[in-house]
Amino acid sequence: MKKLLIILAVAMVLPLVANAQKLGYVNYQEIIEQMPEVKVVSAQLDTLTKQYENEFLKMRQEYENKIKEYQANVETMPESIKEVRASEIGELQQRIEMFQQTAQTDLQNKQRTLMEPVLKKLKEAIEAVGKANNYTYIFDASAMLYTAPDADDVKPLVKAQLGIK
Repeated sequence: MKKLLIILAVAMVLPLVANAQKLGYVNYQEIIEQMPEVKVVSAQLDTLTKQYENEFLKMRQEYENKIKEYQANVETMPESIKEVRASEIGELQQRIEMFQQTAQTDLQNKQRTLMEPVLKKLKEAIEAVGKANNYTYIFDASAMLYTAPDADDVKPLVKAQLGIK
């Protein structure tokens, strides 16, 4: 009878043990910020941003100069010249607005392009840690509202995989 109870107990517990899942979590954003590649990306984006800012400032200065010239001479200008100057100012304003939109889009695309290999490297490191340590799931800690007591913080393992101290 005792043997039967033990066999029954083992039979009931065995599926639970077999289905046990190993959970881990990592703060994805924190690791990204610590990756040396991100500093290089940031420097490249800063350089590009400064180029756009310099061009914008030139265009803005040209716009302001045209407005000042227009305002200074508006009283003495013939109507046809007023229309031409007002039209030039309007076109320049539109060019500035289009430039801002294009610059913003270009910067976003460049950031996406530069960060793609960095994110891929991090994803591969997390996958390698998961496989090497038999994790069923590794979650992003920044998106978690609750962390189970048996979940592991795998940040040190991922950082080691990436060579970050």
